[in-house]
Amino acid sequence: MPSRTQIREVIERASKPVGLRDISKILGLEEKKFSSALGKRLKAMVRDGQLIQNKKLKYEIDRYSELISGSVLAHRDGYAFVRPESGGLDIYLRQKEARAVFHGDKVLVKVTGKDRESRPSGKLVEVLERGATEFIGEYFEEKSVAYVKAKDRRISQKIVLKQKLADVVNGVLVNVVIVTQPTKFSDPIGEVKEILGDDLSTKVEVDIVIRKHQLPYKWPKSVVTEVGKIAGQIGETEFVTRHDLRDLAFVTIDGADARDFDDAVFVQSAAENKKLYVAIADVSHYVLPESLYR
Repeated sequence: MPSRTQIREVIERASKPVGLRDISKILGLEEKKFSSALGKRLKAMVRDGQLIQNKKLKYEIDRYSELISGSVLAHRDGYAFVRPESGGLDIYLRQKEARAVFHGDKVLVKVTGKDRESRPSGKLVEVLERGATEFIGEYFEEKSVAYVKAKDRRISQKIVLKQKLADVVNGVLVNVVIVTQPTKFSDPIGEVKEILGDDLSTKVEVDIVIRKHQLPYKWPKSVVTEVGKIAGQIGETEFVTRHDLRDLAFVTIDGADARDFDDAVFVQSAAENKKLYVAIADVSHYVLPESLYR
């Protein structure tokens, strides 16, 4: 089913009001089941003020209703703001509207008035793109319900789980994946992907930051495949242009929690032949200009 934005574009391109049959034909949704679903979406767009339906049951754009796209800035108290892509003042979303979105989602809103501080307030019309779909949080059970409370304080919704976890106590950290997005009337539903334990280790803290800022952390299969082709052993041809110092006891100078080890040193303290050897990872030898993982 096309998005509201796509439907608006079709109607905007028309030189006159268009009916359901014409819109269905343009979008290639002439089958009865698709046409019926499209009709429901058109009615919803009329209800939300995006379209006008005239006496001949044809649709046109409500020129007096401006829809604004932007990114959600959620607050821990349940309300949110939408920062317009085109600039301007942030648009306030009260708790009922903000309940259907997460921080970072891209949405379409309609300005409906002003809040108590004279800031523009709006109504959520459509979620254009979801941001994060995975969170780290604490596991809880209350009566017959199990849920996760995200460590990111901007996520105020409880993430309800399909089922309880066996032998897991309240407060244990878990990694949860959203399987059903929230709405104005219901909490999000998730599935636990991994049980992390109750120790907020450095690794878990890093994972929280990654998900909080929606940073990429998974390599595409093509990259993993290409990295797997790197030789595990040093070939004899390498020694033509390099010195073999593998018999020296190099010591890495990276910290204990480092994810890679780039540098190492060895000090030779013979009486009259003091030397300092410094080994630096030659990344450019392996990460080639046209490689997928550059």
